[in-house]
Amino acid sequence: MRSPSSRSSLAAALILAAALAAPQVALAADPATTVVLVRHAEKAKAPQDDPPLTEEGQRRAGTLAHVAGALGVDAVFTSQYARTRQTAAPLAEALGLEPIEYDAGDSQALVDRVLSEHRGQTVLIAGHSNTVPPLIGLFGGPELPLIDGRVYDDLFVLVIPAQGEPTLLHLRYGSVTPLPTPKP
Repeated sequence: MRSPSSRSSLAAALILAAALAAPQVALAADPATTVVLVRHAEKAKAPQDDPPLTEEGQRRAGTLAHVAGALGVDAVFTSQYARTRQTAAPLAEALGLEPIEYDAGDSQALVDRVLSEHRGQTVLIAGHSNTVPPLIGLFGGPELPLIDGRVYDDLFVLVIPAQGEPTLLHLRYGSVTPLPTPKP
C-alpha cells in the first residue's frame, strides 16, 4: 500500500504527463499549416509585361523542386504571371500537382483560400518581390521589408499552428544572388 505522499506524487506525475501530452494530442487533431513562400526565379528582361525565366531562373526552379520536394507539399499556388508559373512548374510536375493560380493583386483572397481549403497542409506559394513579405504578414508572420529586386534566393517557411503564434524560418536556396557592393 502506498503512503498518502507517494499517492499524491503519483497523481501529480500523472497530471504532469497528461498536461505534457495534451499539446501533442491537440497537434495531431489539428495540425499546423505550413506555407512555403518564394519569389519567382530570375526573369528575362523582355517582354516587359510578362517575362519568362532566364536559363539561370530555370536552374533555380529545378533546385526549388529538389529542396521543396521533400517537404510534403500538398498544393502549389502561382500568380497569373509566367515567371511564377515557371518557377513552381518543376515542383508541381514532380509531385503530380496542378498549380492553382491566384491574383497577385489580391493577397487577402489567397490567404483566405489557403487557410480555408488547405488548413493543416503544406502549400508552396510562388510570388513576387513586393508580394511575398506582405503575404507573410497576412498569414500572421512578422512584418518584413520588400525583397530587393535583385534577390532571387529567399525561401521562407511559415509554420502556422492551430493555436499560438506562427514561426518563420528564412532560408536560401540555389546559387547565391550576388548584390553589387555599394560605392563609397
